[in-house]
Amino acid sequence: MKKSKSAKYAVIEIDDVVGIDWIRALRDVATLRVQRANIYGNGWLHEPIQYDLWTIYGKATRLKNMLEHGNNNYERVEDTCKDIVNYCLFALAKLNKSKSRRKKQ
Repeated sequence: MKKSKSAKYAVIEIDDVVGIDWIRALRDVATLRVQRANIYGNGWLHEPIQYDLWTIYGKATRLKNMLEHGNNNYERVEDTCKDIVNYCLFALAKLNKSKSRRKKQ
């Protein structure tokens, strides 16, 4: 992992930690987020973090049921996993925003 003296974040080499499949999956999640934002907007910004947590729980429960009962259509499983990642990122974004507000006070 490289970190320049002026950079706030480390530059992660693909071979170091995450691997190319992780990068592709993250790119797919980001693409899905852009598509959904174009359709639904950014209403998630105005929902409390509890909404995100309940949605993550619901989607994880559905994913578990799909896999346990053999209804694991690959595309549905993949889409549900991407949705879970996006809701986790929503929650993290809200936590970061809240942390930034507290630091300014």
